[in-house]
Amino acid sequence: MLNLMSVRNLAIVATLLAVFLSGAWINGARWEANHTAYVADVERRNSIALDQARSEEQRRQTAIEGIRKDAQDKIDAAAIDATVAGATADGLRAELDRIKRARSSCASATNGSQAGADSTAVLTDLLEEVERAGRAMAQEAQRRGNAGRACEKSYDAL
Repeated sequence: MLNLMSVRNLAIVATLLAVFLSGAWINGARWEANHTAYVADVERRNSIALDQARSEEQRRQTAIEGIRKDAQDKIDAAAIDATVAGATADGLRAELDRIKRARSSCASATNGSQAGADSTAVLTDLLEEVERAGRAMAQEAQRRGNAGRACEKSYDAL
């Protein structure tokens, strides 16, 4: 009887051990499946994040390139404006020279007045000085304005 009891206990222990091991195997398989799904999810999210980061970097680079091009276009337009202003100043200088020659011929014909010639020379000198100062100020203002706008646009693009 003791022998039968021992076999019975042994059978119960073996059955419990089999149930436990099968449960562990099922839990192990379930854990492995969960782990595989987790790793796949992490890889998918990482891929999405990388794609978004690349897209954002391209957007920013495109925006900055557009700002740089816009600033260069404004610099080119300012250079054209300066050329036009220079041509206008050359025209004013030519007109002053014409007035100077006309006054000098009138002055010599009438035994001339030096005051007319002096005022024309003063106007010529004044025009040149104002033109130089105006060009310098306009160029600096244009340069600073373009640089400031480009900086603001670059910052806003970020």
